[in-house]
Amino acid sequence: MNVALAYTLFGATTSTLVTAALFITYLRRLAVKEEEAAGCEGCNTLRSEVEGLRQGYDALRAGLYSLEATVASTPSGYTVRPSLNLAKRSRILRQHRRGESAKSIATALDVPRAEVDLLLKIHQLELRNPNVAGT
Repeated sequence: MNVALAYTLFGATTSTLVTAALFITYLRRLAVKEEEAAGCEGCNTLRSEVEGLRQGYDALRAGLYSLEATVASTPSGYTVRPSLNLAKRSRILRQHRRGESAKSIATALDVPRAEVDLLLKIHQLELRNPNVAGT
């Protein structure tokens, strides 16, 4: 083999390897830029989601202030009745088992008739389907 030919082949091989290395480096940089661009798109998506959450928070906050203003403007003579406690519920059911009417139970215990009716209906449903009572 001729020395000149060997140097030519060595130079060509080296040149090809360097070119391949440069091309691989270029492809890698291109991939990194694409990943960075995708990361920025992810950031933009997150930013838009955060902005949407911020707007939702502001809307809820405005609704809360509106509700507070409504409560503050409620007439002071309005009173909220306490819900039925366990003792009153037991009395209602006991009097119903004794045969008293819903009207007389409501009058005797100073409970709205609608609450007595509702409690009795729920109790009847529980008696028909005892599995529902546990859930």
